[in-house]
Amino acid sequence: MEDLNKKTEEIKEGSDIIEEHHIQSRKTSDIKTPICLACHNYITDKQNSLSVEQRNNSKLLALKSILSMLELTCEHFRFLIEKEIENGK
Repeated sequence: MEDLNKKTEEIKEGSDIIEEHHIQSRKTSDIKTPICLACHNYITDKQNSLSVEQRNNSKLLALKSILSMLELTCEHFRFLIEKEIENGK
């Protein structure tokens, strides 16, 4: 979770730039999804942390991308909730 908290500032700063992310890597599939630059960097780092064997498993790679996107979505909501709580005080 600390890794996600560290990315909060980067997510806010890079959220206005949208890029296409290859869910299963460029070599494996043409399936892409639009995500912000900061999220793209975060997810790509997560994918790159996999071993060569794991990266060659397209299903595992896709699952890792989806889990990372869900992680980032939760982080966005956490940030929004915290701001709402601060504004409500």
